[in-house]
Amino acid sequence: LAGMRFPTGQTNERDEFGFKLAADDQPGTGSWDPIMGLAISRPYKQMSFDANASYRLSNQGSQDTIAGDSFSYNLATTYNFKHTMIARHKLKPSLIIELNGIWQEQVEFNNLKDNNHGGTLIFLSPGLRLSLDDLAMNFSLGFPLLNDFNGLQPEAGIQLFTSLNWLI
Repeated sequence: LAGMRFPTGQTNERDEFGFKLAADDQPGTGSWDPIMGLAISRPYKQMSFDANASYRLSNQGSQDTIAGDSFSYNLATTYNFKHTMIARHKLKPSLIIELNGIWQEQVEFNNLKDNNHGGTLIFLSPGLRLSLDDLAMNFSLGFPLLNDFNGLQPEAGIQLFTSLNWLI
């Protein structure tokens, strides 16, 4: 896998008093960040085993800030229901269980690292996929297994992950 994160978000937002927000509070980073990774999937009968990992190299953006590199990784197992009443009518349900992890480097402002940013977060995410022809909808709940953040940061709570995919 290879890609690029483009600087599409605003970098000049201001607070209610007219002061420019710090770079890490802006919607965008102002940097062009390359992304590289690897993904693999292996079907086995009614199951599928999937894994992926990607690394984003963060470059200097607005306000002389580097948002920090990140490494994300996922492991998933899917069970496809093939012989259910619903599956016979083109709607194919699947159960999914995933481990989703991300490591984020500390933000750097003017060559100084923010000690209260970055760290590692891992979720256990059971979910459901509904497929209809070339369209798939995914829903899962992420339960945090590991909150290993740098410095003082709020812990992550339960997360809702959704996606809509269209194969073309």
